[in-house]
Amino acid sequence: MAELALPKSFRRFNLEQQQAILKQLKDAARTALNKGWYIFPAPYLTKIPFKGTRGSKDARNDAQALAKWEAGVPANPCIRLDYSNLTVLDIDGGVGDYDNVMAWAKANGIPETYVVTTGRIGGGYHFYFSGTRPPERKDVCKNPHANRLGFELDGAYGDIKCHGHVVAEGGLHKTGAAYRGNGLPVAPLPDWLRDWEEESVKARRETLQRQLERMKEAQRANVVPWNRRNDFLYRDACRLHCLGLSEETLYAALKDIAHRYCADGEEYARQQDAKLRSIATRVSAMTFDRIVNKNLLGKPTGNLIVKVPPLTPKECLMVWLTHRFPVGERVTVRAILERFDADHPGERRPGRTTLFRAMKSVNFLEVGLDPSDRRTSLWARHGDS
Repeated sequence: MAELALPKSFRRFNLEQQQAILKQLKDAARTALNKGWYIFPAPYLTKIPFKGTRGSKDARNDAQALAKWEAGVPANPCIRLDYSNLTVLDIDGGVGDYDNVMAWAKANGIPETYVVTTGRIGGGYHFYFSGTRPPERKDVCKNPHANRLGFELDGAYGDIKCHGHVVAEGGLHKTGAAYRGNGLPVAPLPDWLRDWEEESVKARRETLQRQLERMKEAQRANVVPWNRRNDFLYRDACRLHCLGLSEETLYAALKDIAHRYCADGEEYARQQDAKLRSIATRVSAMTFDRIVNKNLLGKPTGNLIVKVPPLTPKECLMVWLTHRFPVGERVTVRAILERFDADHPGERRPGRTTLFRAMKSVNFLEVGLDPSDRRTSLWARHGDS
């Protein structure tokens, strides 16, 4: 690899030192691979994936996983945890040196296991365990924006990682220190650590679970669930408004509908009376002239002339299709659009959905394939059945 392609922090070493670092990183990757773990490379001194790659999604457990190191790239070996059936308790601080963290682990019931010292200033340790957390248990990571404090126990703090990745033993921390393991076998994941959750995350998950149960209960009872009540009542209010109900009648009807057809309807109608009143008021304020008798459209009725409502885009298209294409003429959709452009210069073509709905309404049916292009269908308008 060309010298300029290597990181500056790596090029400052002499050739002998560079060869030693390359060997260390390659051996670290091969060791992790031999343990059956899935690995992928990250740039020198980092755990951030190479630009243009999929990061931990590219983790492999075969000979191709070593391609970067075989090519002489000083890459950090990273382990994809869930692929490797691993969970890592990442202690970032609060415990001091290695002896102190081991005493802390023993005092808090954490079994002896494979531990990697990360090289973090002030102490950082990865406790490896075989087994993964359930899918509904997210990684425990500090995130002030989401009110998440991360893992905290007896003065120690950090993360519980299962769905992410960590740098393998033998990799290099950004401080330049190597990740060093204690050589012990990986212990099974304790139940309490597998199920450990922050209080805020647990409360949010339990709230969502209760909401899901309420929705399922509403479905079993054949009533409108709690999260769909407003939409249901608003649609019914519009429908009743179109039938000519006054605001007061509409308000009374909404109370009755909520009481009979909504989950917790009686309580909802009592507590949300102001909301029902608001729906009735807003819907009643909508402009709507109800047509009682369609036969009177365009005709005087006393001092009132009932006006014909304007045609919709679909209806305009139906009229044009009926006059432009005689019954039985075979034509492609492309030809229909070309005739539309010729008859309506400067107008925008109809959308595909609108066109097919209009064609269906005037009895266009598919009658075969175009002989000149077997991938194109031919359509013809049939007579009224």
